[in-house]
Amino acid sequence: MVTVRDPDGEILFSDAVTFLPQDNTYSSTGAIKVPAADPGLGFAGGFLPTLTFDPELGPTSAFPGLVDPALVLTAFEGDLYPEGRAQSVFSLETDTMEQVMQEDGSPTRLLVRPGEVVELPGARGTLELESVVRWGGLLVRHDPGRIPALLSAAAAMVGLLLMLGVRRRRVFVRVEPPAGERRHTGITVAALPKGTDPGLEDLADQVLDQIVQAAGGRATQKDGTV
Repeated sequence: MVTVRDPDGEILFSDAVTFLPQDNTYSSTGAIKVPAADPGLGFAGGFLPTLTFDPELGPTSAFPGLVDPALVLTAFEGDLYPEGRAQSVFSLETDTMEQVMQEDGSPTRLLVRPGEVVELPGARGTLELESVVRWGGLLVRHDPGRIPALLSAAAAMVGLLLMLGVRRRRVFVRVEPPAGERRHTGITVAALPKGTDPGLEDLADQVLDQIVQAAGGRATQKDGTV
């Protein structure tokens, strides 16, 4: 929760500002934009849950918990929204802004802890870090096609197992009507396996017997080819 006031103490900005975590220690980056100021004020920098100073990296966070939280910011002033273009709330476009400088000519650097108020250079007012509000992000996903896809995959697997486990056979039947001296109907049964099938000959005999029984007759001679 950040509050920015003008030199007379009037509130120009007071709201919660989200800073996005960048690593496992929750060192976060973000921006604070104050369009009510004239000219507009912008602050860019980071939020550090447990402030520590690294000789090479500078201010960083040593722990993701709020042990020693602080905002580390630099300030800019100018046109916050050039030509009214949309921009990210987490970054500050500084193309049409100038960095606020200290009296000694160095860039402004602000270090603010919860409950502290810092003066902005050049009598521009104050910035206060009132408190830190913890927040969490949730990602909810709904995929209605998962169940049909699972059922289809299971059906395909069952079909594959049946294809590999069930013997594939082809049975051919040829019927020859009586002709010439032959007074009976000739029936030829043939079978073709895929691979080896020791029981195929018995199957051909069973098919022949079923055909003869269905025709209401009897076989006078059985001479099949397998």
